[in-house]
Amino acid sequence: MASDIIPIELGLPQGDLVTLWAPRWREDGEEWEAFLGDDEDLYAFPDAAHLAAFVRTAEQHDLIDHPSWHIVPALNVPELIPDDDHSYDLVGVPELVAEEPDSCTIGELAEIV
Repeated sequence: MASDIIPIELGLPQGDLVTLWAPRWREDGEEWEAFLGDDEDLYAFPDAAHLAAFVRTAEQHDLIDHPSWHIVPALNVPELIPDDDHSYDLVGVPELVAEEPDSCTIGELAEIV
């Protein structure tokens, strides 16, 4: 995988989705951080195969100018499968934030985000 672009899995009530995330990088003296998307839209897919098809053909999105993007379209499907460290179950987040904050609740939220 391009070391600065990471496949992630988002666990949502409608099902799990995969996308790409680029942690902070510098370009033209500015810091950037982005998900695969375009402006306010997040592009997420039901599996790594659909993600692979998109990254091989997409010409416009927020990661296109990332310094490592040129590596991503050549990745195979297994390389685009998020590892366990980059899987985020967001289903329970609303319930957790609705609870009275305590160290256990905050710890659970910290593990998710």
